[in-house]
Amino acid sequence: MATKEEAAEIESNLLKELGREPSEFTFHIPGWTAQPSSVGLHWMKSMPYEGFYVAHNVEKTGKRVFFKYWEYGDSEPSWKDIKYDVLIEN
Repeated sequence: MATKEEAAEIESNLLKELGREPSEFTFHIPGWTAQPSSVGLHWMKSMPYEGFYVAHNVEKTGKRVFFKYWEYGDSEPSWKDIKYDVLIEN
């Protein structure tokens, strides 16, 4: 499980990468519909406490953030293996 400091660092890194107000982005969690920043950021910070790694992919042109997650001890899944309610633009 992650420490409080590690969870805060994960959030801080994402916010720096967004480079603008997070509320301008939609957040895409596997198996969920698009979520506002408040839900997406809360979900991302909670997952390490529940025993999961979290990675993100920022699509700045579409103002979307995509997440993937996997359990500690498992291999990280490929982005192409994750199902979303929209397609990731490359």
